[in-house]
Amino acid sequence: MSETTQSTSKQPVPALPINATLGRPALLGRWRWTLAGLCVVTGVLLGLALAYLHWQTLGNGRRLTETFGLVVAQETSRTLQTVDQRLELTALKLTTWDAAGPKAQALVNAAFKAEIQTQPFLRAMWLLDDRGVVQYDSDPLNTVSDDGLPGGDVDYVALFAAQPKRDFHIGIPARGGQKNAWLIHAARPLRSTSGAVTGVLVAAIDPNYFADLWQALDIGTEGSIALLTRNGVLMMRSPFVAAVMGKSFNESPIFRVLLKAQPHGNNEDFSPIDSLKRMYSFRTLPAQPDLVVIVGQSFAQVLVPWWRWVWLVSLVWGAAWLGIFAIAYRLDREWRLRYESEGLLRTSETQYESLFVNAMDAIFLTAPDGGILSANPAACAMFGRTEPEMQAVGRQGLLDTTDPNWHAVLKERVRNGKFQGELRCVKKGGDIFSGEVSSSEFLDQQGKARTTLIVRDVTQRNQSALALRQYAEQLQTLSRRVIETQEAERRRLASELHDELGQSLTAIKINLQAGAKFKDRSPAELNAENIRIVEDTLQQVRRLALALRPSILDNLGLVPALNSLGKQAALRNHLHFRFQSMLLPHRVAPELETTCFRIAQEALTNMARHAAAQRFSITIEQDDKTLVMTIQDDGVGMDWPAVQAKAQAGGSFGVLGMVERAALVSGELQVCSSAGKGCTLVLRCPIPDPLESP
Repeated sequence: MSETTQSTSKQPVPALPINATLGRPALLGRWRWTLAGLCVVTGVLLGLALAYLHWQTLGNGRRLTETFGLVVAQETSRTLQTVDQRLELTALKLTTWDAAGPKAQALVNAAFKAEIQTQPFLRAMWLLDDRGVVQYDSDPLNTVSDDGLPGGDVDYVALFAAQPKRDFHIGIPARGGQKNAWLIHAARPLRSTSGAVTGVLVAAIDPNYFADLWQALDIGTEGSIALLTRNGVLMMRSPFVAAVMGKSFNESPIFRVLLKAQPHGNNEDFSPIDSLKRMYSFRTLPAQPDLVVIVGQSFAQVLVPWWRWVWLVSLVWGAAWLGIFAIAYRLDREWRLRYESEGLLRTSETQYESLFVNAMDAIFLTAPDGGILSANPAACAMFGRTEPEMQAVGRQGLLDTTDPNWHAVLKERVRNGKFQGELRCVKKGGDIFSGEVSSSEFLDQQGKARTTLIVRDVTQRNQSALALRQYAEQLQTLSRRVIETQEAERRRLASELHDELGQSLTAIKINLQAGAKFKDRSPAELNAENIRIVEDTLQQVRRLALALRPSILDNLGLVPALNSLGKQAALRNHLHFRFQSMLLPHRVAPELETTCFRIAQEALTNMARHAAAQRFSITIEQDDKTLVMTIQDDGVGMDWPAVQAKAQAGGSFGVLGMVERAALVSGELQVCSSAGKGCTLVLRCPIPDPLESP
């Protein structure tokens, strides 16, 4: 139970803690269609995203294949250049070996064997004379054909004689050597000074060396790399397929169309060897324009990462929507059960409403912070207030927080969540009665904390002669104070009306009469003066209304209201004014704001009438849980004890009113003043803890 008065909404508050707003079958059906639509929309968006990812993956695969093609072309060209360089170097050494005479045969053959051992891609090397007959051979056991050429039937002498500018030739693969393995022949001519072919140096290259060289590239298990001549004859392929070695593929679009237009490029086609669809990158070797390398990656291999994303995203999407539909089904079932139980709830509501309305005890539905949500007719009759009035004042306006049992009640409420006991209750107008109060907390259907408060008037039961006399005496004193305060306020208001409004109206009357008696003043002058007097009168009426209850205090709070009050007093009396505020940003209780404002209003009125001051200041600050307001002027001062004595005797209602107002909020009013030294008024009021407000 809180001790701060909470502002409650003026909109009607349900009298019962039963939420009658339940789902409807039509609404549930729309939810099903909405979920189905969302599922379709998200599926379409997911499909578009995967399609874009598919296109992007294929693009990345094409670029990667093109990069592989460039690397393979460079590595293959470098290997063939090495072969050419080794043949050229060996040709230069032959002149030295020929001078060896009878020992030249053994010397050259040994040199050929040494050259083969240093180059892993060479399998044999031999030298043909100008007739095409083998003169030197690294392996005398090689198979020699009828025309004297080991492992092939190419007439290299005639080839180089027909092409004087040709210094290097790569032949198509052929079987040869002792193991009848596939070999690729590379030949370089030996020419005389006149350019005639005097011999041909031939080397046999192991095609598998290229497979080992290309193996460093990760093109997948279904990828392929091939070396072909420009007219489409296959020289080497990885993975190796013996059946297609030396076979022509000149009907492929690469050889039939693409190579004729550009030396390198890309293509997509089904392989004529294994029928797999691949993306190919072809490139002509820079140093050997008669040779072409083709690198291919299968579409299945390229799309492996994409398929992983497809499975992962589809699994997540499916699981998510499966969970959503499961939750929706559960909610649908729960809402239908609630809808089916609506009749029972309405029956219970009717019974509760009958009990609530016809009960003899006061029943309140409240919030734990003190706000009253609803009250039954018995409560309105018991407290003498309408339901909106009780909602406006809250529990603080109904229960007396100065009751000695109040703190014990708070402790029990915090400890047990409920309490039952006797407390003093306050009716409209301030009447106190003893009430047997029962309170407990619960949660409504929205999960919000609510409190039931049941009050039974037990005043008659507890009355006694002494209690009646004490109550009558207290009531008489309170009534006298209220009447005296009201009379003082009425006397001051009557004086204001008589002195200011009466004079203004009298002046208007005189002007109206003068218009008929004195002809020397024009009607326009009299009307202008009357309008001026009326405007002054309106200002006086506004000032009186502002003095009765300034709207700025309700709308903006204490700090702006005090600042405005000081500025008006300074402007009206031609004084210098200084205002200083050191309050926390939140507002204090409305009762405390009203008390501070009225005391300041009365103090400034007394200063203007009696102090003859030139300067004054208002300071308001917060010291721990205490509100401190200080009003200081440099006027003539006063004898405060004498003023207090006069007020006690009924001679000063203003001073008495300030003291009474301070006491009503448990505050303390101190005045420090002496003749000729000005006056300082200090008001100290405790700020209630929000947790202790009813």
